[in-house]
Amino acid sequence: LHSIRCLLSDQRNRVMLASTVGARLNALLLKVVACYSLQVEGEVGLTDAMDAEAAEHAVLALYLMSNHGFDASVCSSNEHQNAFLPSKFGEGHIDAKNAVVKILTTYANNEGGTSAGKHAAKQVLLRANLLCYLGSVTDLTYPGKPYPSKSDYDIEGELLSVTKAVFVEIRREGASPSPDTFQRTVVRYDGEDIKVFVSPFAAVEEWSFRTSSIEQSEYIDDIAIANSIASCADGLTDQSYGFVWKWQDGGSDLVEQTPVSEEATNVQPLMDKIQPLVEGMARSTPYSP
Repeated sequence: LHSIRCLLSDQRNRVMLASTVGARLNALLLKVVACYSLQVEGEVGLTDAMDAEAAEHAVLALYLMSNHGFDASVCSSNEHQNAFLPSKFGEGHIDAKNAVVKILTTYANNEGGTSAGKHAAKQVLLRANLLCYLGSVTDLTYPGKPYPSKSDYDIEGELLSVTKAVFVEIRREGASPSPDTFQRTVVRYDGEDIKVFVSPFAAVEEWSFRTSSIEQSEYIDDIAIANSIASCADGLTDQSYGFVWKWQDGGSDLVEQTPVSEEATNVQPLMDKIQPLVEGMARSTPYSP
C-alpha cells in the first residue's frame, strides 16, 4: 500500500492508471479502507492485517486517484470518462456513491485513523457527488481469466451488510468546480517568483498534505480553493491566498504589470492551516524515483 501511494504521488502515473485500471484499483482501495474502518471479520484476513498506517496509505491513494475520476459533466477534460468506481456493489444492493460516503465517513470518525488519512477521506467525501460511477463490478474482471475474480472487487456478504447499516446523519457537500478549474493553465506570482500550473486544481495539489503529522478542525475543500484561484485569474479579485494569479493564455507579461501588496507575501488565514501540511513531510512523504 505504501508503494502504491508513492507511485501515485507522480501525476503522470495517476493519469496512466486512471485511464487503464482506475476503477479496479479504486475498488480494491475502498475495500481495504472498509475492512479497517468497519472491522469486518473473515475478509481474507484483511482486518487483522490492517493498521492505521496501512489504512492511511489506502485512503490517500484513493484520494489521489479521485483527482482523475470526476464525471465528464463537471470535468470536460475527462474526455474518455475514466470511471472512479462501478455504479453499484453487492449485486446492485448499494450504490457505489453511498458505499463511498458510508465507508469514508466511518473512517473519518474513527479514533484510530490518522490526521492525514482523515483529511484525504474528507476530500473524497466533499467531491463524492462529482465523481464518475460507471459500469458494473463484473466489468472489472478480465474475460476468460479466473483471477482476479468479481468477489475481489465487490463489497458483498458481511462487509455489504455492515456497510449498508452505517447511518450518515449529515454530510457536507463540496463546491462545484468553475469552468476553468481543471483545464486552463494558470500562472502564480508572489512578487518575486513565477510558477506555471496546468490548471488551478493542479496548483492546489501542491498544498495537499502528504503527512500524518497534522491536525485540522475544519474542512479544506480543494475545489473551493481552485475556484478562488480561477476567480483571481479572471480578474475578479486582486489576489487569492497570498498570490497573484493570471491565465497563461492571457499573457504572462500581465503578471509582471500587476502590483503585489505587502499582504501577498504574508501567510493568509487558510495558508496557516495549509503550512503544517508541508512542514511534516519528513516521515511519510510519498516519493517517485
